[in-house]
Amino acid sequence: MVLTKWKIGFFLVLVGSLVWLTNFLNGASDRMYDDFLGKEYNGVIQEIRYIQSHRGFPDILIDGKWIFLSSTEQILFDEIKIGDSIVKNSGSNKIRLYTLDSTLNTKLTEFTVEKAKD
Repeated sequence: MVLTKWKIGFFLVLVGSLVWLTNFLNGASDRMYDDFLGKEYNGVIQEIRYIQSHRGFPDILIDGKWIFLSSTEQILFDEIKIGDSIVKNSGSNKIRLYTLDSTLNTKLTEFTVEKAKD
């Protein structure tokens, strides 16, 4: 089978595009994790809202300030409730969530967010 120059060129452009896209997506994941490490918040969750433009990721209101929870923090989405206390220190990959159980005892749940593997 004879390959014409345009077929070879098309193949090279396709392979190059796939390599670029893979590197771009991995870089975005690294940036998101670095942004997560830089975040700091602590206090009682006063309100939880879901805005359509945030694609299902919630915002939480703590001390009058809205905090956007990104996909890096998705392990929290099903766990948080209004009235829970939450602590995330800058530089840490751990999030501590304090909740009250039915007997009014405080329960601590600690979440560790790991960097995505390449």
